[in-house]
Amino acid sequence: MVKWEDILKVQVLGNKQKVKMGNIAIPTEDDTDCNRKLKEFADKLRNYNILLKERWEAGWPNKEIQELFGGEEKVNHPDANSWRLVDLKRHHDQYSYEVMYEETYFTYQQIPENVACKVLEILESETPFFDEEAETKVFNFDDWTIKRDYIVGYPFNINEVSVYNPASSRVIYLGWSNWENMTTKNYGGVFIATEAGSGNIYNISGYYDARKFGNNWHK
Repeated sequence: MVKWEDILKVQVLGNKQKVKMGNIAIPTEDDTDCNRKLKEFADKLRNYNILLKERWEAGWPNKEIQELFGGEEKVNHPDANSWRLVDLKRHHDQYSYEVMYEETYFTYQQIPENVACKVLEILESETPFFDEEAETKVFNFDDWTIKRDYIVGYPFNINEVSVYNPASSRVIYLGWSNWENMTTKNYGGVFIATEAGSGNIYNISGYYDARKFGNNWHK
């Protein structure tokens, strides 16, 4: 199996590897394999069904709790899917008090192949931080900038990459994130279980289960 770093090495040197077959030279890799993989990631993120929304629409966990919260789209953007839970007691026109959200973003434009391969190399090599205050990693490559956030935490999780062209315009933004802000266990006299166990709100809502996709979409 050809590794992405091998493709990158070929692109940087400017020489296409070829295999001799009779008198015909056949490229061993398509010129856009790395871009194609990034596009596949974008489609994967676009087609993912927000688990927080799925669980809510299925009626979790009961009517009593559903009356305390409201579910709604967080943003309206063609390159993002998102959904959030809002505390209805602290929700009004000017301010929405979020208690949970989940989102994906999938902006993709084709970029130079050697840059695309570098992005894949970064995605494959970087390991997550278990520190909620970790800073964004920044990589400069052929006048392009690649930014990587990969944080696994309790109140929020982020797995994303963004690419900026030499004019500093963002042309790729791929990722997933979720966040929770359950500041109390008692909402209007209704007890919300937050302790470990199958009945706690993080398990019921899909907040934990969503990380199975979110932390691994790039693999």
